[in-house]
Formats: sequence, structure tokens, C-alpha cells
Amino acid sequence: FTRVAQRLLAMAAGIWHNWTTGVTSKRSLTAYDH
Repeated sequence: FTRVAQRLLAMAAGIWHNWTTGVTSKRSLTAYDH
């Protein structure tokens, strides 16, 4: 169970990191676009 929980936490952290970086990159792109 501990391994599964750690795996889920790692997946959530990776998804959150990818989402935050994607949002920031989109913001910078829109800023440059305008």
C-alpha cells in the first residue's frame, strides 16, 4: 500500500508540475504575442 501511495503522489506531483509549467509557458507566449 505504501508503494502505491508513493506512486500516486509521484504521479500527482509530476502532473501538477507539468500543468504549472504549461500555464506559465502559455502566459509568456500570450504576453509576447500581444
